[in-house]
Amino acid sequence: MASLGLTRPSAAFFLGPRILWADAFDVLELTGHEGISALFEIAVTIATKAPLDAAPVGERASLVLASEARERTVSGIVRAFEQGDAHDGRFTYRVTLAPSAYVLALREDRRVFQGRSAPEIIESVLTAAGLTTKDYRIALSGEYPPRDYRVQYREADWTFLLRLMEAEGIYAFFDRDGANEVLVFADAPSADPRIAEGSTLPFRQAESGLADREAVTRFRHVEELSLEREKAGRGIAHGTSNIVELRPGAIFELSDHASDSLNRTWLVTSVIHSFATGTAPYENRFTAVVADIPFRMQPVTPKPVIGIQTAAVVGPAGQEIHCDELGQVKVRFNWDREGSLGEKSSWVRVSQPWASGGSGAMFIPRVGDQVLVDFEGGDCDRPIVVGSVHDGVNKPPLALPFERTAAVIRSTSSPGGDGYSELRLDADSGREHVLLRSSRDLALEVLQDKNERVARDEVVDVGGGSKRSVAGDESISVRGAQRIGSSSFERKVGGDASTAIGGGEKYEVRGHKTEIVGQSLHQQVGSDDTREVSGKSHLSVKGPMSVEAERYDLDVREDIKTVVEGGHSERAHVRNIEARDIVVDGERVTVDAKRELVLRCGNASITLTRSGKIIVRGTHLVSKSSGANRVLGSIVRIN
Repeated sequence: MASLGLTRPSAAFFLGPRILWADAFDVLELTGHEGISALFEIAVTIATKAPLDAAPVGERASLVLASEARERTVSGIVRAFEQGDAHDGRFTYRVTLAPSAYVLALREDRRVFQGRSAPEIIESVLTAAGLTTKDYRIALSGEYPPRDYRVQYREADWTFLLRLMEAEGIYAFFDRDGANEVLVFADAPSADPRIAEGSTLPFRQAESGLADREAVTRFRHVEELSLEREKAGRGIAHGTSNIVELRPGAIFELSDHASDSLNRTWLVTSVIHSFATGTAPYENRFTAVVADIPFRMQPVTPKPVIGIQTAAVVGPAGQEIHCDELGQVKVRFNWDREGSLGEKSSWVRVSQPWASGGSGAMFIPRVGDQVLVDFEGGDCDRPIVVGSVHDGVNKPPLALPFERTAAVIRSTSSPGGDGYSELRLDADSGREHVLLRSSRDLALEVLQDKNERVARDEVVDVGGGSKRSVAGDESISVRGAQRIGSSSFERKVGGDASTAIGGGEKYEVRGHKTEIVGQSLHQQVGSDDTREVSGKSHLSVKGPMSVEAERYDLDVREDIKTVVEGGHSERAHVRNIEARDIVVDGERVTVDAKRELVLRCGNASITLTRSGKIIVRGTHLVSKSSGANRVLGSIVRIN
């Protein structure tokens, strides 16, 4: 094309990064669609005298739309290229022009963004796709707090961004910066560009004969109801024009419409282009909304439906159990290449067998466990842990399949995992048993009654001490024999103690035995009482002591010694003392008889009567004194 004057064709196509009119291809026809938050596609049929050597798919290209007063350049890449038929000695090709950001529609990924705001997520996705700050601009004025979870799962980057923008009230459009198209993310009209060279566009009826001038030829206003989207659906208009600069995201002011209420500022949301050389001049059909109401996209992009996924529980280094006050854990999906392994992950709720206010069951998955994650209502942004699975690293607590009849709940000690506690129920037929094991302590608290029944034997083995405290009464009934064996035995009764034995009783104490009675001691024996002491026997009574018996036999095989520090009195009807020798030793010895005292040895005797008479009998009587020997009496007779 030789010039930019009025004789310039209304459309031209260029391959390459630079637009040189000498390199332009003739445009035979074009159709295309542009929209807010849409990746534009414009199909252009071009003609050239020389065939193209290679398909330029992926190369830079530009389409120039021009009128007498306006010009618009649409730049992008060749997304598709198709060779057509030859006409009049020229070769035709159908080229599809798309933005460089079209790569977002071709990339599919699975990843989780945790604790990041919408602008941060957008920038991360664009950067990962290879786009630079020359290719996009984030022009957001609102506040966007970090979100706990945003999941992209088996969906294109662009589809994921659409969902994110719809949820956050953000929209996107393409602007031009020099030779490049720029993807702009906006949330307010202040970021929207106005139509160049005057933003006021006149309205002209198509049949008025003025259609050859730049104007809006049709403009129809449609009111639509849109709840919960901040009136974004109100004030929608559909129009037709030949203004090449109309593009999504642009703002214009309509004038000269018969309905004065429509002569206001509008925001273009979509444009459909059409052009055919020689048969149909350039025309576009567009949709616009009232510009003074913030534009909000309708939530039409479906979220991916995700089935149950496996994930690993993560946490800070050195922690085996990491949770919050609700028992939530942090997870990393096995397919998430960008997920965090530590505290940067977001909390995920954990389903429990029972969850009530202040009661229920609680099993907290540990760091490294493989858990099953489902999504509430199929919403990929609302994960919840619903179970866990064993794998080659986290093996089952049973030796399977050998122990396949057992059901077990086992909790290993943390940190370290050296010990474990478990509840095991073994259903092996004929060997059924229940095992309750505590790695350290076991506490059982019963606020009311407790009943235990053992149909057969019971064995209790206590490695250390055992203590039992009963606040009330205690009754132990043993129908068979009861044996108690211990190295030492101590029994303390705060009140009274009573023992009733229907048969015999035997105590065997191999060591020492001490009995301490704080007050009185009363023992009653219905029959005989026999005590056998192999060693010494000592009886100490600090108060008076009395022994009462119908008959009292004391058999001492060796010596007997009685020490009385005070008086010693004995009373008997008849007292017999048999001994080989009797020795009475004392400073003073008194023998007092009420009627008669007889001392007898063989044929000799001395008799003392109450009247004072003394009779001495014997075969011989010897009276010998080393000193004087006196015999005194009122009458002394010597036979």
